[in-house]
Amino acid sequence: NKMNIRYLLACLTTCSQAAAFSSSPLFRQHTSGLRSTTVQNKGRVLLFGRIATNDRKDQKLTNLHLSTNGNDDEEKKRAAIDVTTSKVQSDANANSQNILNEIAPIVTKIKDNLLSGDFGSRGEAYFAAQVVLILCILYGSIPLLGDLVTFLLGPCTILVGIVVTALGIRDLGTNLSPWPKVPENTQLVTDGIYGELRHPIYAGLLYCCLGISMWTGSAMRVLLTVVLWQLLERKCDYEETTLVKKFRGYRNYTAKVSGKFVPEKILSAMSPFTDGKNSSWGG
Repeated sequence: NKMNIRYLLACLTTCSQAAAFSSSPLFRQHTSGLRSTTVQNKGRVLLFGRIATNDRKDQKLTNLHLSTNGNDDEEKKRAAIDVTTSKVQSDANANSQNILNEIAPIVTKIKDNLLSGDFGSRGEAYFAAQVVLILCILYGSIPLLGDLVTFLLGPCTILVGIVVTALGIRDLGTNLSPWPKVPENTQLVTDGIYGELRHPIYAGLLYCCLGISMWTGSAMRVLLTVVLWQLLERKCDYEETTLVKKFRGYRNYTAKVSGKFVPEKILSAMSPFTDGKNSSWGG
């Protein structure tokens, strides 16, 4: 019948097309690369094709994966990158090993220094105090005592400075003069506050300036106070040179009252911290 004839013609047409394709150079060139699985790797390009096969009942499609070589230039580039990366990594590992070899003896020596000596006899207290002070400086205060220390170094120091300055002015009386060169009609005063300090007015000024600097937390004021202290040191030296010339007993007075800005009693109490060294505050 007509249906069978049409089906037969279709089969003949398909077979002829398949035979023509199988005899083509393209098919023969790539049959060696025929694969049953889909794989894609470096430097491989997969071409997909489909060949139709006829059957009396149905038409089946089979996926053919034809593989061809990739671009040789890309292969060379990737190989060069791999070689460069490997060389860089090798150099980095070698440099790291060299650094470790140089550091190892230093670390060993430091470790030996830390473990040498008997515990408690190596001056650990100084190191501990050093660490605590550095931590307090970084923190900006003394834990639990910060407000008390600020009060003592601030308002209390200002008050002490005012009192010391007032006592110096009172005891000096009519001998008061702002000039370091002693006037002609001047008497030597060695009692009262001058029995504890040779220059109580200058000392009071320094106490007030130091207290203000501490209270306000101003580093610039602290620096200027230090500059004022050095200036007053030189002014006192010049003034005492004129006093030695004018008063024969002034050298005995300086031997008896050694404190210039700080009383000798306070300097003696601080001697364990200064190892008995003389301070310019004392003269």
